[in-house]
Amino acid sequence: MKEWSPTIRRRTDREEDDRYTEELDEMKEEVSAISTDLELLDWARRRVFTANPTSAGDSELSTDTPEPLTFPKTYPRILAHVMKVSRQAFNNPHLSLSFFHHARTSSTESYLVGCLASAYNELIRTRWECFRDLDGVDQAIKEMDANAVSWDMKSQLVIGKIVEEVGREVLEKGPEAWGGERVYEILDRLERKVQKAIKHTEYMDEREKRMRDKKLWPNASGQSRPINQRW
Repeated sequence: MKEWSPTIRRRTDREEDDRYTEELDEMKEEVSAISTDLELLDWARRRVFTANPTSAGDSELSTDTPEPLTFPKTYPRILAHVMKVSRQAFNNPHLSLSFFHHARTSSTESYLVGCLASAYNELIRTRWECFRDLDGVDQAIKEMDANAVSWDMKSQLVIGKIVEEVGREVLEKGPEAWGGERVYEILDRLERKVQKAIKHTEYMDEREKRMRDKKLWPNASGQSRPINQRW
């Protein structure tokens, strides 16, 4: 088997990233031309939720053998985008929730590939901004934890804002405005999750900084180490 040099691998990765970005931009441009939520639903059926059959590599396989399905790299990002557009542009939060529900329940692969932080962020935004559903927000976060869905920076901002807004209302109106003392338990749990995520982000930022610095450290001869000898 031919081994690729690090340079070729990096160039191939960049080309793949460029194709992904171009495809995602094209899909977003198509969405921007849609004028109704029904058109968005039809577009999503054709362009978002249609998985591609992949060959197992043996052309002589029986036709009775079901082909595995795969979703494109754009799937999680465009899923989050149509959820956002249905909520913001068409004022249809129920459609936004339906998009997520379909991605979550249509197949295991659809959930694992599509329902990442970006989609969960839109789910949480929809439940909060459109329905003020704190229990729904809490449920979504628990689901992320149970399925090892990592937060991103937007997750921290969205959930941190919710904690701030609910906390302010509890101070002004009392816990009865949110169903009683149980709101304190939810706020405490969400606040601890946000703080943990912030600490993790700070740790990763510091780790990345150390790695960058290490790449610049000279070796014993006073020269920077070659890229393939740095680790």
